[in-house]
Amino acid sequence: MTYELFKESLLKELEKMDATCTYTTKLLPLENRTGEFLIGGKRMPPSAALDLCGLYQQFLKIKDYDVLPVARMFHSYIRLTEIQNTDRINFEDVKDYICCRLVNPKKRPDLMEKTPAVPYLDLAVTFYIDFGIWEDILERTCVLSKASLTQWDITLEDLYTLAKKNTIRWNLPKIIPAKQLIPEMETLHSAPLLAKVLKQSENRYLITNDKERYGTTALLFPEVLEHITQISGCDLYLLLISEHEIVVEPATESLSNLQRISRNIYKDPSMDALSDTVYCYRKGSGRVSVCFHTDYLKNL
Repeated sequence: MTYELFKESLLKELEKMDATCTYTTKLLPLENRTGEFLIGGKRMPPSAALDLCGLYQQFLKIKDYDVLPVARMFHSYIRLTEIQNTDRINFEDVKDYICCRLVNPKKRPDLMEKTPAVPYLDLAVTFYIDFGIWEDILERTCVLSKASLTQWDITLEDLYTLAKKNTIRWNLPKIIPAKQLIPEMETLHSAPLLAKVLKQSENRYLITNDKERYGTTALLFPEVLEHITQISGCDLYLLLISEHEIVVEPATESLSNLQRISRNIYKDPSMDALSDTVYCYRKGSGRVSVCFHTDYLKNL
């Protein structure tokens, strides 16, 4: 499909979805070129305009070349920009982009009041709309509201099942051995202190994902941790140093080392650690559990 045909088809689909919304294209200057942008909605800010060329390049990666899912995605994006409320979004338009995010309820009571959540150990799984391969273009995510469940007539259990499938689809976990990671430290959220932590042992690993965002959701997929146990041959200790990264420590390491790491992480406000709990994964168990709390470590 040519660019012009793609643009024409996209505009037609959008007009079918909302006859009250006028969609236009406009040439705007970019850093190295002039780009054609798609603009729609009565109250959309200029920052919400969509780079059509970038969208077309992503579209070409889709095997079936169906414009309809793209139109649904952009229509939902416009609605989110206008109303800031997910309970007025069509479920069919966003169901492929609902993903999981692990949060600490004690640190985010404001979020717990607004969004549906599934308890997970001493944490909670919440949900947000992640536009997947389009995210680099849209540069936007949106947390689901509790009213969305009623509006969409979906149970929390079914939402969780759906979001897990989308999470592994759009945010594939990435396991990085410590010895390979040091040259990449400048790209990571917790780089300064994390570099020191990982340099202490070549047996440690870091888990994140390709986007390096919300990488702690890897805990929801035990097969990721089981893979590391197959390599290390032992159980694992897990430190959630941020929402985005997990430090994995082989259980063969001394607890005093783990204690020192925990103290360094949690006394440094720049780390923004997700939890003050140490978790563990026992080889072959298929599940993560709470290992011990840092308050306990201080008494060792």
